[in-house]
Amino acid sequence: MTTYSEKNGRSPFNWTKFLDRAINGKATFSEKLSAFHRSTSWVTCACGNQCNIIPRDEFGAPLDSTLRELGSPFNGFTDAISKEDYKKAKSLLLKIEKRSAYLIKKELAPKIKAAKELLSTYEGWIFGE
Repeated sequence: MTTYSEKNGRSPFNWTKFLDRAINGKATFSEKLSAFHRSTSWVTCACGNQCNIIPRDEFGAPLDSTLRELGSPFNGFTDAISKEDYKKAKSLLLKIEKRSAYLIKKELAPKIKAAKELLSTYEGWIFGE
């Protein structure tokens, strides 16, 4: 899976690892500052670290209103990071990942169905001989 961040030339960020360190009081000021800056961009926030096949607008914000709300700068993931409420951010990250998995499956379902149909038309054929 290529993340949206990677598709846009940015390195992915391990939000789970950072949040676990922050919750346990082990994140440095520099790490917290870096996480805050990453959280303010749709490309590098928790939503941006999800698969790039999730439909997005020209700024990288998810088109899905539920996912967009979870990552929202006003009351979502970015807000939790800015307030250093890392337990809330971790809870939101899990919801972002769950919603993203649903959206990815939804995006891939037609492609998987088409591939299965194509393969079934060749059932019984032996390739490479």
